[in-house]
Amino acid sequence: FNCCRRLEYPFKTGPEAINGAWGSWSPWSHCTRTCGAGIQAAERHWKYCTGERKHYRMCNVKGCQKSTPNFREMQCSEFDTVAYKNEFYQWIPIYNTANPCELQCRPTNQHFSEKMLDAVIDGTPCFEGNSYRDVCINGMCKTVGCDYEINSNATEDQCGVCLGDGSSCQTVKITFNQSEGFGKEIFPHTINLLYPFQIFCRKV
Repeated sequence: FNCCRRLEYPFKTGPEAINGAWGSWSPWSHCTRTCGAGIQAAERHWKYCTGERKHYRMCNVKGCQKSTPNFREMQCSEFDTVAYKNEFYQWIPIYNTANPCELQCRPTNQHFSEKMLDAVIDGTPCFEGNSYRDVCINGMCKTVGCDYEINSNATEDQCGVCLGDGSSCQTVKITFNQSEGFGKEIFPHTINLLYPFQIFCRKV
């Protein structure tokens, strides 16, 4: 005796699958800096898609005036008006090579420092010095090439031309006649330089 019986369940059909493509990119956001290379971001939205939801580009790459505080100094100074352990200080930045995109500051004339923010503002240089272009984005240090593209390995040639091959350089020969006393010539000195170049002279 077979106590089982066949049961049939009707299969309900739903709407046909559609392509879950990304939406269009949003307009670029305002640049995070007015000079010195800031960051702009654009976003796109859709569910269940793989790929980048947000991407970035450099903006306002022209250098700032030398007399202005650098971008990290400006961020630390925002805490000058915030009491720290019931005291007010003037804060200056500390560059942390282990975590370059944290905002670490210390009071002037003091020997302690404090992490003020987990991440500096996007576009803040990772390291101190004009020879570094790498910037912080979302708390991570990103490589920036001489073409000011993010994650670019573009470098200058020996004459400072971005992505150059050295063909624009010219060798310039300069001879100096060094004298001492009453104009007596000691020795001539010849140097070869690649053009363009800079020579800094000082009167002694």
